[in-house]
Amino acid sequence: MSSFLNNFTNFINNCVYGKQYNIATLNFCGGINGVADEASATEFVTSAKSAENHDILYELQKSAMLYDYSGICRCLTKTRDSTYVSIELKEMIEQFIVYSHNINEPMFDFIIADHLVADVDKGRPPYNHGSNSDVDTPVSTLYNLHSSKEVVEQYVGKFAPLWLFDLMGIWFREANLDAFKNIIEESPLVGITSMMTTQILLDSACNSDFVLAQEFPRGDNIDDLVRRMGWSLIRNEESTAFLYKTSAIVNSSHPLPLLKDDVSERKRSAPIMTPIEFYENEEQEIKFNVTNPDNKKAKKAKDEMKIINKATRRTMFVHVGFVRFAIIHWSQPKTDDGVEFQQKYFEYLTNEGYIVGGDTNTSSKKITMLMERMGPRLLGSDPTLSTSDKMRTRLGTHGQYLRKDKAGILVSDPKSHIMVPHSLIGYHQNTVIFSNGPVGTKEWPSDHKGKMSTFRCICFN
Repeated sequence: MSSFLNNFTNFINNCVYGKQYNIATLNFCGGINGVADEASATEFVTSAKSAENHDILYELQKSAMLYDYSGICRCLTKTRDSTYVSIELKEMIEQFIVYSHNINEPMFDFIIADHLVADVDKGRPPYNHGSNSDVDTPVSTLYNLHSSKEVVEQYVGKFAPLWLFDLMGIWFREANLDAFKNIIEESPLVGITSMMTTQILLDSACNSDFVLAQEFPRGDNIDDLVRRMGWSLIRNEESTAFLYKTSAIVNSSHPLPLLKDDVSERKRSAPIMTPIEFYENEEQEIKFNVTNPDNKKAKKAKDEMKIINKATRRTMFVHVGFVRFAIIHWSQPKTDDGVEFQQKYFEYLTNEGYIVGGDTNTSSKKITMLMERMGPRLLGSDPTLSTSDKMRTRLGTHGQYLRKDKAGILVSDPKSHIMVPHSLIGYHQNTVIFSNGPVGTKEWPSDHKGKMSTFRCICFN
């Protein structure tokens, strides 16, 4: 009887209100290019047990004296005295030994931010032991590997300081292997493949008709999984993707989704500006002077232009009949002007009739600005609610440990949003945040929660 009533209620709702459509946005954490490389298993504190073990190692790190650990001392001496060490690295090792022995300071205090500048540069040697999950190889073997000719010869020029940083990553195993193992075991990034991650996250959005995805993994196995789960997929060149139910096309629930370029070729729509085109538009007043004689201001301007160019590569336009989607993935702007430009672009997209969804990287400090600009177009009864909660480690296993504004601080930000044109506000039913568990856990292997908006009576034709 209840089943009959449910079916009857659904029939009446569809007759009165029209068909219901759910639109979700979710960051799948598959990397900007979708390549599922192993992420740092020690970068984030992921549970209460993880926090306890991070604290154990952090207390050791704060006071660790070089001469108390024979393994790292032997590795330093062997490398310094080798014939294959570069001049830059040899000098760095000698400075480190003097600092740790003669000046008698904790060895981690030697590392400064300047030493880690090249940590994210192309060509960086791959031996970042502190961030990898290998706890089976003996510490002595790792030290021997790190002092070998084939490894040491890669740490030249700007990469020389990273040899020392990567060496410290091995040291955590020498200091307390059990605590390090426990951190690895608690990490949601270990013991779970990109296939498993994708299935967990995509399954959580099974009630959606469309998924506006960021950092969606790539690969034939991923594509096969997506198809088996009943989805079809359109990928962007970087980060973003658009998913829709394959059966919807068969059932004629909505037209076949098309990329903007395909639509333009068919002359079905006017051109839409990308972030960089919007920036270069003569009517756009915010400009970033990369040649400013003030070096600090010039650097901030260059940072903002990098963010705009990244956003351009990651912004994806998809048309489903007359319904238009803009899938976005922005880095957090560095200045107030950068924030205002970003939000003006979102406003422009909705004014052009686009449903905008994705990772805006909006901080809790800037969400009020977005709410004031977008008004009811920013969906959700409380857009200030966090969709990303994470705490970066204070351990020197990851370069961010030197950032006092990030390391050891719980950061909760309302990053994921769905924004719509004025014409669609009346069709919006509700917007909810969803996840299968706390972020950064094996139950929910993403550092973002999802957001889903429900609409009725959307007309595609």
